[in-house]
Amino acid sequence: MTVPGIKIKNARTNNLKSVDVEIPLNSITTICGPSGSGKSSLAFHTLLAESTRRFANSFPAKMRLFFDIPSNIEVDSIRPILPAWGLPQNNPVMNSRYNVLEHIGALDSILKIFFVKGRDYCKKHKSHFQSRSMASAISEKVKTLKPSDSEIIRIFLSKDKHADIFSFGPSPSRSISDELKLIEEFNEEHQFWEIMKLKGKSLDKLEKKIKDIIPNDLGELYGVISTQESGKVELFHIYPGEYCSKGKEPKTFSIESTDHISPLNAVGACKNCKGHGMILKYDKLKMIKNPNLSLKEGAINTLNHSRISAYSSSFLSSLKKDGIDLKKPFSKITEPEWRIIWEGNKNHDGLRDLIGLLEQKKYKSTIRIYLRGIQSEYPCPDCESSALAEHSSSRYIKSGTKKLYLSDAFKMSLDELKTNFSKIDESEFKDVAWPLKEIKKKLLICNEMGLGHLNGTRKVRSLSSGEYQRLLLVKYLSYQGEGSLFVLDEPSLGLGLKEQKSLFKYIKGLKKQGNTILMVEHSDFFIKNADHLITMGPGAGLLGGEVTSAGKPKSSNNKVKFESSIEAARGKTNYYTIKNVSIFEKEKINIQIPTNRITWVNGDSGSGKSLYLVKSIAPYLNRLKGRGGHYNPTLKVGSTTGFNNVENIVILDGSMSGISSRSTIATYLDIAGPLRKYYSSLPISKSLNLKEGHFSPNSDLGKCPTCEGRGKIEVDMTYFEEVDLVCEDCNGKKIRPYLAEIRDHDHSFIETINNPLDIAFSKIKLTPKYRSLQERLKMLNLIHLNPDRKINSLSGGERLRVKLLSSLQKKIKNSLLIFENISFGLSNSELNGLGALIEKLTLSGNTIVIIDQNVWFKNLAQFEMTFKGLGKNPKLRTISS
Repeated sequence: MTVPGIKIKNARTNNLKSVDVEIPLNSITTICGPSGSGKSSLAFHTLLAESTRRFANSFPAKMRLFFDIPSNIEVDSIRPILPAWGLPQNNPVMNSRYNVLEHIGALDSILKIFFVKGRDYCKKHKSHFQSRSMASAISEKVKTLKPSDSEIIRIFLSKDKHADIFSFGPSPSRSISDELKLIEEFNEEHQFWEIMKLKGKSLDKLEKKIKDIIPNDLGELYGVISTQESGKVELFHIYPGEYCSKGKEPKTFSIESTDHISPLNAVGACKNCKGHGMILKYDKLKMIKNPNLSLKEGAINTLNHSRISAYSSSFLSSLKKDGIDLKKPFSKITEPEWRIIWEGNKNHDGLRDLIGLLEQKKYKSTIRIYLRGIQSEYPCPDCESSALAEHSSSRYIKSGTKKLYLSDAFKMSLDELKTNFSKIDESEFKDVAWPLKEIKKKLLICNEMGLGHLNGTRKVRSLSSGEYQRLLLVKYLSYQGEGSLFVLDEPSLGLGLKEQKSLFKYIKGLKKQGNTILMVEHSDFFIKNADHLITMGPGAGLLGGEVTSAGKPKSSNNKVKFESSIEAARGKTNYYTIKNVSIFEKEKINIQIPTNRITWVNGDSGSGKSLYLVKSIAPYLNRLKGRGGHYNPTLKVGSTTGFNNVENIVILDGSMSGISSRSTIATYLDIAGPLRKYYSSLPISKSLNLKEGHFSPNSDLGKCPTCEGRGKIEVDMTYFEEVDLVCEDCNGKKIRPYLAEIRDHDHSFIETINNPLDIAFSKIKLTPKYRSLQERLKMLNLIHLNPDRKINSLSGGERLRVKLLSSLQKKIKNSLLIFENISFGLSNSELNGLGALIEKLTLSGNTIVIIDQNVWFKNLAQFEMTFKGLGKNPKLRTISS
């Protein structure tokens, strides 16, 4: 009996060539093949997109407004369609509040546990709350006055409360008038009315008497206590319920739901940071773009702003009168001198006051963006970055003798949180058994997948693509259900073999529950252990798009080994040195990077590879060279050696910024301009007086007026999904038809931009820049792409290599290049081309650092640097000589 599967018929998305394939249900299927062979087109742009489209369209029209519904998929049929979960290889989160605990779905579980089992604590007096009645509260208040035995004590309540208690009389004999100055005969216009009196010697009977008069459920009271002999008149405000046993202060807030302790709710959130956990402060380093410049040379970049520049001359003159040397480099400005610059003094305003002029214009978006650019986030001092209000942060749970406060739980790393929750005696927490089980499972998965180092309040937008993907996996892998489809894009990225094995164990758990898993992968481990293997190819782009084989994986020993074309490392090795580096107040470490060599950096997830090198040290070095940019404010560096002659510090990873839905290979690699220039200079174009803009779909001169240069017409179907139709006027060519058909002796313009890049290079003048680009495109197996291919339609590996080429458009020499996770989406044979390019970069005096878990790089590098964790010196050793 054959196992039923998901049958895909005649898939034609991107470069797929009428693909028919079957994916077994309740199994683990891996798709492999060269980058650009159609793996992502089949898994994501066809199967996942169609599943998402069908799911979104099952909702009413008014609900579909909130979905990003994919357009019609170029496929004849997919049966059956399962509920689908997709795992992309990028971090799309821009929300500044969204944190790790929310991302893995653990926040709700924690709040439920603390709401049901939590107790409140007074952090101010370090004591517990205890219950008290209204009578005991008033009695304690009277005792603070210490009346003598003969004194008469009178107690008054506001007339509203008096009316609640004595709604049927009798009328009081006394009342207070003139803002607590006089006790007079009763007047119903007065604010406070008497309820009782007694002598000081009867004080021990007061509580019993009040119990007989005032009901305990009356709520808070506002009244006056008067002692007749001393003339004391004192206001009181009494809360029944709980109060601090040490400070005698009332518990002013009653927690009645999880919202009351949630940082996502205004009630439970810190009032200072509004539940963000961080506050914005103006950052000296962001206002000083180049610390090597002096104040006179314009070190304070903020003074150049158009709304401040008029005051800069007088501001600097004032600083000079204060004895500040305007000619010395800003890096030598002392802290007292900066305080004068920033705060000013009695004689002149400071930089802070000048920025205040900009704050008055914050209603303008450009001003808001500028001000945000010179600010950094710092932990909120009120909540210590927990994002919780005082009553939320002081709530705790107790198992045995161990206490765990909610604020501490929020600030812990996932590993620390796992340790604390594992110690909870489940027999004491039976009423929250389900959320406790859920959070324990998720924290265990986080630990085994190398995510334990992340803090619960860490912002998701600050995570790397690999961290984001694995956290999303934690949510998926803790899924309890069956009949779903999980589509994963290279989940092994950034994981060592041990972590890959842990991940695969949980993926098999999803399968055991009755789910179907489809992965795009290059990992030998995942390929070998899959139930079913689909190989795409045989090549990339137009040479791919076919299923070359499908069936059970076969063991293979065909390892593609890198053969170096460069001689072994020459002579003595020098080093770039960064000493006494610390992050997050961890122990100081020293880092050495061999110059003009290739160093492979590895280590467990969370050991600090990217945190130290990519997010902290590289931006820090760029700032020293006056290039600005973001940096890690918790970084502290003792000294650096050897960087004086480094021209650039460049970070190359899989992220791509500055692209839009219209970005193409031609625009991204700067080929579009020369192509348009070539076709606008043809004799026929000159006779028609055509300009370069006539060959651009983004220019009013050339774009099709019907579809606005999109090539498609979007049709609103009102109660059904929108439909994209090929524009009938330009037939999908995006520019006016007669312009698209302008041709030289071989190709029309539209043919050139829709055929492999080799044709485009035959049209343009091959300057050294474009000759080098063409060579590198061939070396990286990208020459098959066509110039009009949209960037967002590329596979992950193609995107990474295209970004690499774009970064290398300018000649780079004597620079430090840091590559991160560059093996993503690449097979071993494709890594060989990348390795050859990296080796050539070293010949220009560049130093290469490759942060990647793929052991293939051991064949390429001369040195290996292994990170063991934050605050631990990385081990550097020679792996070739």
